[in-house]
Amino acid sequence: MAEVRAFKGVRYSLSKVGRLDDVVSQPYDKITDSMREDYYAKSEYNIVRIIKGKPEPGDSDTDNVYTRARRYLDRWLDEKILIQDSKPALYIYHQEFEAPGLGSKTRKGFICKQWIVPRFLGTVRPHERTLSKPKEDRLNLMRATATNFGQIFLLYPDEKNSVYQMLEPFAQGQPEMEALEEGGVKHRVWTVHDGETIARVTEAMKDKSLYIADGHHRFETALDYLEERMMAAGASDTGEEPYNFRMVTLVGMEDPGLFILPTHRLIHSLRDFSLDRFLEGCSNYFDLKPASTVASALEAMKKAGEDHALGLYAGGEYRVLTSKKGSGWEKMLPASRSAEWKGLDVVILHEVVIQELLGISEEKVVTQKNIRYLRDPQAGIKAVDSGDAQLLLLMNPTKVSQVKAVASKMEKMPQKSTDFFPKLISGLVMNPLT
Repeated sequence: MAEVRAFKGVRYSLSKVGRLDDVVSQPYDKITDSMREDYYAKSEYNIVRIIKGKPEPGDSDTDNVYTRARRYLDRWLDEKILIQDSKPALYIYHQEFEAPGLGSKTRKGFICKQWIVPRFLGTVRPHERTLSKPKEDRLNLMRATATNFGQIFLLYPDEKNSVYQMLEPFAQGQPEMEALEEGGVKHRVWTVHDGETIARVTEAMKDKSLYIADGHHRFETALDYLEERMMAAGASDTGEEPYNFRMVTLVGMEDPGLFILPTHRLIHSLRDFSLDRFLEGCSNYFDLKPASTVASALEAMKKAGEDHALGLYAGGEYRVLTSKKGSGWEKMLPASRSAEWKGLDVVILHEVVIQELLGISEEKVVTQKNIRYLRDPQAGIKAVDSGDAQLLLLMNPTKVSQVKAVASKMEKMPQKSTDFFPKLISGLVMNPLT
């Protein structure tokens, strides 16, 4: 059962900080060192100081990025830089953006808090593996601040988009919050305090399963934090304490603005790599056809239909690899896996091409020893041409229906299988856990 709740969000006081653009940021895992410098320069109140602050010489157990995050939070609350809503609310969240090749789109969802059910109940279903280091970082921040600053991005099935339609009348006119990213993505938020509407939305969500689109590390961190707080509370825990909930953004799977970008793989630093030997190995399992440009390669991949299709750039040439039926590549996939998992292009890429033909172990993939992940294929092409990498592997985007199918089987896709675009920015609304 999806237990959705309204909550009293903490928000920036625009009369204190000026433009919202200057104080919000990308989620922590997308913030590079140079981006952090830019955010620091934008405003002394930018949320990056809390979610990914700068390490300083002499950091210790009592003075570090996490303790400084707590001090920023306390000071901003004391100075009314951040203020809490007086009544519980749902927050309608629109993201307007240009989808590559598809023109303007608007993704429509709402921010709420979701009851974090025990792991074994399976109401919230992940689809990607997680790494221990990011979870440790997020858990330390949550321990220090007891606040959610960004949202987990969750999807729910809703063929008629009926849940959002209950909220749409409130998304009229000028939004209460609006921020424009440098990339041109516009974020717009309206607040819904109406008790009857909140009750209808809460009731309509009760029979929904939830699927993580983005925020797997944040979800597992929320579970770890919940377990710590429950153990500390003991028998006094009622299940209604704020730490039993996590701030999320919910978007219907049928929303027209839901969009996934492909994540390409750049292969580098392989010892004794031979392109001819690699292509010969590929020919055993794939039909290889030349393409004149990266655009024509991606277009041919998109038209492959039921066949698995990958793209390749190496040696100054583009190729499209289409799976050969009955060639034996299926035997390289774990027999215990579901048909849904085996049917993913990204699985064929990792199990057959990366691990079997290139000899890159799963451990090296996890640690990214010989692999980099790219949204923009042009960066990979330049790296191959310059000799910094040996080949670029191009991907079709994973489909939303495939995310649902694999997560429903409680299975995990390889890393970076999905890139839901655009990201949910941090600092729009915050959720206290005390």
